[in-house]
Amino acid sequence: MAVNFSEKISGRMSKKDSKSAKNGKEPQKDGNGAGAEKSILPPALKGIGVGLGVTCVIFAVCALVLTYTDVDESYIGIISTVCTALSAAAAGYISAKGRGKRGLITGALTGVAYGIILLVISAAAGGPIDMSCLSFMITAAAGGGIGGILGVNAKG
Repeated sequence: MAVNFSEKISGRMSKKDSKSAKNGKEPQKDGNGAGAEKSILPPALKGIGVGLGVTCVIFAVCALVLTYTDVDESYIGIISTVCTALSAAAAGYISAKGRGKRGLITGALTGVAYGIILLVISAAAGGPIDMSCLSFMITAAAGGGIGGILGVNAKG
């Protein structure tokens, strides 16, 4: 709770702010909420959900392509890396656009959270946890950061 008790003691807080502070609610800044800090959590959760959805779609399309064409399976590694970057970028874009500031940090943190979720899913399915996970996390953070920069600067 962000109540500054020195302001309350000196009488700088309005009665309305004082009541809301007693009730455990944040005092409102200005009439329009100016100065209120937006939380990163709801936009990040939305972004991670979009990122996981993009991952599913890209991998489903790639599975169909590999199954019904003569594409060599040696491309799976590069497809996985590109999918990670694009999905993390989508997650970073959504979360930074929702938050409206600090696009690089917001996007990179969302990309890391996306990467951690995928690593947990992979480990639960019996996948290895090794040094390749580090490059995966760097790719997710970089993709999320780029998406975050684009998202915070997007119009509308």
